[in-house]
Amino acid sequence: MSGEEELRRRLRELPGPAGRLDVDAVVERARKRRRPKVAAVTAAVTGAGVLIVAPFVVPGLSPMSPSSTVMSDHGAAQEAAPEQAPAEQHAGGDSGAAGAAQAADACAIEDAEAALGVDVAFEDDPDDGVADVSFTFLEDATFQVDGIGVALVERGTGRIVEVPDPGDPAVERLRGSARHGSIEGAGGGTDGTVMLGVPLVLAAPVACGGGDPAGPAPVVWLTDASGAQRVVVGDPYRTG
Repeated sequence: MSGEEELRRRLRELPGPAGRLDVDAVVERARKRRRPKVAAVTAAVTGAGVLIVAPFVVPGLSPMSPSSTVMSDHGAAQEAAPEQAPAEQHAGGDSGAAGAAQAADACAIEDAEAALGVDVAFEDDPDDGVADVSFTFLEDATFQVDGIGVALVERGTGRIVEVPDPGDPAVERLRGSARHGSIEGAGGGTDGTVMLGVPLVLAAPVACGGGDPAGPAPVVWLTDASGAQRVVVGDPYRTG
């Protein structure tokens, strides 16, 4: 039963003169007195709804969306990324330039004849890691042999295709070691020395370019008469 119907029933049940009241008029006055309160409550609820929802409204996102905070953090990270990108790109560029410079230094090995006036060559195939190495003196020279490794050199052009990495620990340990002792000879191309059964230095390779036909050539780490540590490359081994 509604409130108005309950009010009408009670007015009709009043004893005496009250039973003669204009029931409809009384109910109408009561309705008018309640209406402002209902309107006020409705307005308050509406205002509260605006206050609750408004702080969560983000352009492009639904109000109260659970992903709003996550998307905001992701957006902040994306905004920060461009500030870091130039530094990262610069670091990557420096790293690439440093790598290219190291490769260029590794591949810029002196030719033994041009540097020392000495021809250096393998007397047998160095593929098994051991080889006989000959030194033919076109000029007077004296030096200490620290180690001998293998490079790949184009036949005819002398262009270096591949060399041992100078940063390899096996190479670093050779510096100034005089592992194979001193070699000296007079010029003229008739005085020579052959080192028999030389264990070759195995090191990581550095590619220098070039291509076929190429053959293995001795790389000699040495200390010259002035005490300078140098690296020279000999002639490619010829099979057959």
